[in-house]
Amino acid sequence: MQPVRKSADALYDAAFHVDRDRRTRMAAQIILGHVFDWLKISSICDVGCGVGTWLAVARALGAETVRGCEGPWAADAPLAVEPAVIDFQDLEDPIALAGSYDLVLCLEVAEHLSARRSDRFVVELCGLGDVVAFSAAVPAQGGTGHVNERWQSEWAALFGAQGFDVYDPLRPLIWDNDKIDWWYRQNLLLYARRGSTAAQALAEAGIKRPQYVDVVHPAMFAHAERSQLRRGLKKSIRKLLGRDA
Repeated sequence: MQPVRKSADALYDAAFHVDRDRRTRMAAQIILGHVFDWLKISSICDVGCGVGTWLAVARALGAETVRGCEGPWAADAPLAVEPAVIDFQDLEDPIALAGSYDLVLCLEVAEHLSARRSDRFVVELCGLGDVVAFSAAVPAQGGTGHVNERWQSEWAALFGAQGFDVYDPLRPLIWDNDKIDWWYRQNLLLYARRGSTAAQALAEAGIKRPQYVDVVHPAMFAHAERSQLRRGLKKSIRKLLGRDA
């Protein structure tokens, strides 16, 4: 019998995303502020946009057009943008967004999708614009509903097959900023279409392609240690209660 795949809708409730909205607004302001300094951004889309926090921040920074897509749960959540700018869909299905955007966001989403979806998902992201800001969980990162954790270099290879080069200008700038969640500081990379105006703008800003992209933040180790401790405590409690470990 095949296991039933739980969507992000079933794994995260609206309260989780409202809390995440508060905690990520500062991160979005800092990260998008840098990107807006390097590139001319008048339109942006966010694939897996949650309640729309990054879209709201992008609009405040001057983006004229914002679009997002998120699971059906978001239709009933307190959104940071008007519902009309978000398409509500299962991201296991082809991305429903149309058009071309100056910046495409996809942040800590792809690890929730099935492995078989990975290649086509990257193709669809690349079809939405010449620059993709992409962040996805690495192996052993852990998290609710993570079924497709991959190293950054594996995703870079998929983007490379679509003619997109990887750049790493953001992580050095935010690495030590504890106002930003560690998974962004660890995983966030930029991809630009080879030969595009955006790639030229990054080069003019002095941004070069990195020698390597697979890195793990010290905060991930601390997180793993805490998780291991919690598992150990639960196991001990179950033994004390006479239950199976």
